[in-house]
This record gives sequence, structure tokens and C-alpha cells, in this order.
Amino acid sequence: MIKLKADYILTLNDKYEIIKNGEVVFNDKIINIGTDLNESVPSIYLGKNSVIMPALINTHTHLEFSFNYTHLEYGDFISWLNSIIEHREDLFRGCKSECYKSAIKEMKESGICAFGQIRSTGNDLKYLKHSPLKVVYFNEIIGSNPAAIDMIYQDFLTRVEESQEAQNDKFKIGLSIHSPYSVHPILMKKIIEIAKTHNLPIQTHFMESKAERKWLTKGEGEFKIFFEKYFKFIIFISFTM
Repeated sequence: MIKLKADYILTLNDKYEIIKNGEVVFNDKIINIGTDLNESVPSIYLGKNSVIMPALINTHTHLEFSFNYTHLEYGDFISWLNSIIEHREDLFRGCKSECYKSAIKEMKESGICAFGQIRSTGNDLKYLKHSPLKVVYFNEIIGSNPAAIDMIYQDFLTRVEESQEAQNDKFKIGLSIHSPYSVHPILMKKIIEIAKTHNLPIQTHFMESKAERKWLTKGEGEFKIFFEKYFKFIIFISFTM
């Protein structure tokens, strides 16, 4: 049993109380929170202006891009997206064992206890299934070409089955539809049904930029140019806003 003492404790209870000069007693789970607790263990004071608070959760990561330092462009969504397409293979090849370990260590040191990883390639599974942090591993599907639906779906099912076999107390799986504009409606329905049947969490990229909104509402703008440039074919799904 361990007792930590800090100048402030953020409880996040119903009243969002902040306890001054508080203590937390715990082993595998929190046993007690308060001031001047009588548990028969000496308290460990964490220092001036110290804070004890619940750990953080990073709900959406792409750790395979952790090799990036100067490859990607920031500030404008479409410029960033173009740089992703241009450099993604180099980034995927560059991020191996130490790259993933470093990214996880950085999150841990930032106070993160759990994260959601979007599985783009599957190369990350061998590095993440024994992560010291809790992981929800979102198997992602992407593809809007009707001629490739069966192939994309079968590949997706294979990846889901592979990740299911790796599940443990800290490693759980989920599903990811890349975005409303990059996944064929038939595939979307199939993935949603799997999530419902197996009670799996599901996530998607949605409304991340003005360019995306213009594309989803009017079928025009920079996203139209992007799709025509890289994928030679597009499916426009209109959303009423």
C-alpha cells in the first residue's frame, strides 16, 4: 500500500472538488482520498505545487507517424494531407520498434495511461500488443472503389481476427471507418454491423476542416481536387448541415 501527499488533488468527483494538502492511498486500486488519512503507512510528499490528478487518455493516435520530424506540413489541412500522401511510406518504414517505444514513453511521461491507436497498416501490432499503457486498437478500413469492396473487406476481416487474438487485459480492439468520404457506403454498413454485433467501439474522422465541410455539403473545393489527383475517382455523399 502506498500513500502520496500533494499540495492539490483534482478529484473529478460530482462536485469537481480540489483538495488542498490532500493524500491518496492506493495499491492496485485507489483505497482512500482525503486529508490526514490514518492508514498505517507514511506519506510520500511530492513537493511544492505538486498535483495529483486522474491520468489522461489520448483517444486518437497514429503512432506509425512517430518517425516524423520534418516530413509533414502544418498550418493548413489540405497541405498537411498532401504531405501525408507524399511521405507516408517513408514514415511507415522509418517507425520500428524503438520508434514505437519512444512514442509510448513520451505519452506515459505526459500523464497518459491509455490511448486509442488507429491501425493503418498493421505493422504496429507486434509493438503495441504488450504496451505498458492500455490500448484500444482501432482496425481501420478505407476505400471507396466499388470494384475493390470485396477485397478491402476481406483484408479488413483478416486484420480484425489477427488483432482479436492479441487481446489481453490492457489491449482491446475497436473498429475505424476512416471517414464518410473515403469509405464506400456498403463497407460502412458492414463495419457498423460488426461493431453492433460484437459491442465494439467505433470511430471516424469527421469535420476536421472547412475544406471537408465544403466537400461534404457541396461536393466541391480542395477536397474534390485532392481526390481527383490521388484516387482518380470519388464518391460524393451529401450531408445536410
